[in-house]
Amino acid sequence: MDVESFEYFWTGGDNISQDLVPVIGETSQKGVYIATGFSSWGMTTGTIITDLILKRENSYSDIFSPLRFKNKISQTEKDKIAKFSGESPIHWKSLKDNLFELKNDEAKVVEFEDKTIAIYKDSDSNLFALNGKCTHRTCNLRWNTAEKKWECPCHGAIFNHKGEVVYGPAIKNLERLL
Repeated sequence: MDVESFEYFWTGGDNISQDLVPVIGETSQKGVYIATGFSSWGMTTGTIITDLILKRENSYSDIFSPLRFKNKISQTEKDKIAKFSGESPIHWKSLKDNLFELKNDEAKVVEFEDKTIAIYKDSDSNLFALNGKCTHRTCNLRWNTAEKKWECPCHGAIFNHKGEVVYGPAIKNLERLL
Protein backbone atom coordinates (compact mmCIF):
# COMPACT_ATOMS: atom_id res chain seq x y z
CA MET A 1 0.00 0.00 0.00
CA ASP A 2 1.49 3.33 -1.06
CA VAL A 3 0.87 6.21 1.31
CA GLU A 4 1.01 9.64 -0.29
CA SER A 5 0.38 11.71 2.82
CA PHE A 6 -0.94 11.65 6.35
CA GLU A 7 -4.00 13.84 6.71
CA TYR A 8 -4.23 13.50 10.49
CA PHE A 9 -2.34 11.83 13.27
CA TRP A 10 -2.76 11.50 17.00
CA THR A 11 -0.24 12.71 19.53
CA GLY A 12 -0.22 12.43 23.27
CA GLY A 13 -0.34 15.58 25.32
CA ASP A 14 0.39 13.95 28.65
CA ASN A 15 1.94 16.42 31.08
CA ILE A 16 4.96 15.54 33.17
CA SER A 17 6.57 17.30 36.10
CA GLN A 18 9.86 19.19 36.03
CA ASP A 19 11.66 16.23 37.65
CA LEU A 20 9.92 13.70 35.34
CA VAL A 21 8.15 11.96 38.28
CA PRO A 22 4.34 12.10 38.59
CA VAL A 23 2.79 14.41 41.18
CA ILE A 24 0.37 12.55 43.44
CA GLY A 25 -0.85 13.57 46.86
CA GLU A 26 -2.34 16.13 49.17
CA THR A 27 -1.48 19.73 48.37
CA SER A 28 -0.57 22.36 50.93
CA GLN A 29 -4.32 23.01 51.18
CA LYS A 30 -5.54 20.20 53.43
CA GLY A 31 -8.12 17.93 51.84
CA VAL A 32 -7.16 18.92 48.27
CA TYR A 33 -5.46 16.14 46.32
CA ILE A 34 -3.79 16.15 42.93
CA ALA A 35 -2.70 13.42 40.53
CA THR A 36 -0.98 14.57 37.31
CA GLY A 37 2.14 14.29 35.20
CA PHE A 38 1.90 10.56 34.62
CA SER A 39 3.45 10.31 31.15
CA SER A 40 2.40 6.65 30.96
CA TRP A 41 2.99 5.95 34.68
CA GLY A 42 -0.74 6.10 35.52
CA MET A 43 -1.45 2.42 35.95
CA THR A 44 1.56 1.78 38.14
CA THR A 45 0.98 4.70 40.51
CA GLY A 46 -2.81 4.92 40.55
CA THR A 47 -3.22 3.37 44.00
CA ILE A 48 -1.16 6.01 45.81
CA ILE A 49 -3.89 8.66 45.83
CA THR A 50 -6.46 6.12 47.00
CA ASP A 51 -4.24 5.17 49.93
CA LEU A 52 -3.70 8.83 50.85
CA ILE A 53 -7.40 9.72 50.73
CA LEU A 54 -8.25 6.67 52.84
CA LYS A 55 -5.40 7.56 55.26
CA ARG A 56 -3.57 4.28 54.56
CA GLU A 57 0.20 3.97 54.74
CA ASN A 58 1.96 4.07 51.37
CA SER A 59 5.75 3.82 51.25
CA TYR A 60 5.90 5.75 47.94
CA SER A 61 3.85 8.79 48.92
CA ASP A 62 6.88 10.99 49.71
CA ILE A 63 8.46 10.32 46.31
CA PHE A 64 5.37 11.54 44.44
CA SER A 65 4.26 14.25 46.88
CA PRO A 66 3.34 17.62 45.36
CA LEU A 67 5.05 19.22 48.35
CA ARG A 68 8.45 18.07 47.09
CA PHE A 69 8.55 21.23 44.96
CA LYS A 70 7.91 23.55 47.89
CA ASN A 71 11.61 24.32 48.38
CA LYS A 72 14.06 24.85 45.53
CA ILE A 73 16.16 21.82 44.76
CA SER A 74 19.94 21.96 44.94
CA GLN A 75 22.23 21.74 41.91
CA THR A 76 23.29 18.27 43.08
CA GLU A 77 19.68 17.12 43.00
CA LYS A 78 19.20 18.70 39.56
CA ASP A 79 22.27 16.81 38.31
CA LYS A 80 20.87 13.54 39.71
CA ILE A 81 17.53 14.17 38.01
CA ALA A 82 19.25 15.03 34.72
CA LYS A 83 21.38 11.88 34.93
CA PHE A 84 18.29 9.78 35.69
CA SER A 85 16.22 11.29 32.89
CA GLY A 86 18.92 11.35 30.24
CA GLU A 87 17.78 14.85 29.32
CA SER A 88 20.72 16.84 30.70
CA PRO A 89 21.41 19.98 28.67
CA ILE A 90 24.77 20.03 26.93
CA HIS A 91 27.21 22.64 28.24
CA TRP A 92 29.21 24.14 25.42
CA LYS A 93 32.22 26.42 25.62
CA SER A 94 31.42 27.95 22.27
CA LEU A 95 27.83 28.14 21.09
CA LYS A 96 28.88 29.29 17.61
CA ASP A 97 31.08 26.22 16.96
CA ASN A 98 28.32 23.86 17.94
CA LEU A 99 25.66 25.54 15.84
CA PHE A 100 27.61 24.32 12.82
CA GLU A 101 27.70 20.77 14.22
CA LEU A 102 23.90 20.57 14.36
CA LYS A 103 22.56 18.39 11.54
CA ASN A 104 19.54 19.34 9.43
CA ASP A 105 16.21 18.60 11.16
CA GLU A 106 18.02 18.26 14.48
CA ALA A 107 17.32 20.20 17.67
CA LYS A 108 19.05 20.59 21.02
CA VAL A 109 18.60 22.41 24.27
CA VAL A 110 21.87 23.95 25.42
CA GLU A 111 23.08 25.95 28.37
CA PHE A 112 25.18 28.93 27.37
CA GLU A 113 26.23 31.84 29.57
CA ASP A 114 23.52 31.07 32.16
CA LYS A 115 20.79 30.90 29.51
CA THR A 116 18.82 27.93 28.26
CA ILE A 117 18.66 28.02 24.47
CA ALA A 118 16.46 25.86 22.25
CA ILE A 119 18.11 25.43 18.85
CA TYR A 120 16.65 23.85 15.72
CA LYS A 121 18.18 23.53 12.25
CA ASP A 122 15.56 22.94 9.56
CA SER A 123 15.94 20.85 6.39
CA ASP A 124 17.21 23.93 4.48
CA SER A 125 19.93 24.59 7.10
CA ASN A 126 18.10 27.60 8.58
CA LEU A 127 18.91 28.00 12.27
CA PHE A 128 16.35 28.96 14.90
CA ALA A 129 17.64 29.82 18.36
CA LEU A 130 14.99 30.55 20.96
CA ASN A 131 14.77 31.12 24.67
CA GLY A 132 14.56 27.50 25.87
CA LYS A 133 12.21 28.24 28.77
CA CYS A 134 8.46 27.97 28.39
CA THR A 135 6.73 31.35 28.56
CA HIS A 136 4.06 29.90 30.86
CA ARG A 137 6.10 28.84 33.91
CA THR A 138 9.71 28.81 32.63
CA CYS A 139 10.18 25.04 32.50
CA ASN A 140 12.89 23.79 30.12
CA LEU A 141 11.51 22.83 26.74
CA ARG A 142 12.04 19.53 24.92
CA TRP A 143 12.08 18.85 21.20
CA ASN A 144 9.49 16.53 19.68
CA THR A 145 11.26 15.11 16.64
CA ALA A 146 8.15 13.53 15.12
CA GLU A 147 6.14 16.76 15.13
CA LYS A 148 9.07 19.20 14.90
CA LYS A 149 7.78 21.21 17.83
CA TRP A 150 9.06 22.43 21.19
CA GLU A 151 7.06 21.01 24.09
CA CYS A 152 6.89 21.91 27.75
CA PRO A 153 6.87 18.80 29.95
CA CYS A 154 5.43 20.71 32.91
CA HIS A 155 2.04 21.92 31.68
CA GLY A 156 1.83 20.82 28.05
CA ALA A 157 2.44 24.04 26.12
CA ILE A 158 3.59 23.45 22.54
CA PHE A 159 5.53 25.85 20.29
CA ASN A 160 6.45 25.48 16.62
CA HIS A 161 10.09 25.55 15.51
CA LYS A 162 9.91 29.35 15.19
CA GLY A 163 8.77 29.70 18.81
CA GLU A 164 5.14 30.54 18.09
CA VAL A 165 2.53 29.17 20.51
CA VAL A 166 0.64 26.22 19.02
CA TYR A 167 -1.09 25.03 22.19
CA GLY A 168 -1.49 26.58 25.66
CA PRO A 169 -1.43 27.20 28.52
CA ALA A 170 1.36 29.49 27.25
CA ILE A 171 0.00 32.56 25.47
CA LYS A 172 3.28 34.33 24.68
CA ASN A 173 5.67 33.21 21.92
CA LEU A 174 9.24 32.26 22.75
CA GLU A 175 11.86 34.98 22.41
CA ARG A 176 13.81 34.56 19.16
CA LEU A 177 17.58 34.80 19.75
CA LEU A 178 18.76 34.02 16.22
